[in-house]
Amino acid sequence: MFQAQDQNREFGAIITRLIQKENLTRDTAKDAFISVLNNDVTEMQQGAFLAALAAKGETRQEVAGAWEAIY
Repeated sequence: MFQAQDQNREFGAIITRLIQKENLTRDTAKDAFISVLNNDVTEMQQGAFLAALAAKGETRQEVAGAWEAIY
């Protein structure tokens, strides 16, 4: 149970960074997309992550991390 809470908290911190217009590293983006693809975080967090990323505007590193997570 604590592991899921910790993961949700860490994912929430990533969402906050995106809302504050901070760019993610390739590895951070990859890890975040893996969490989304594996359904490891809540649907609300998944939507908030994708919306915040789209609102900020994706960097090349973030797109590359997403691609790595998918493939």
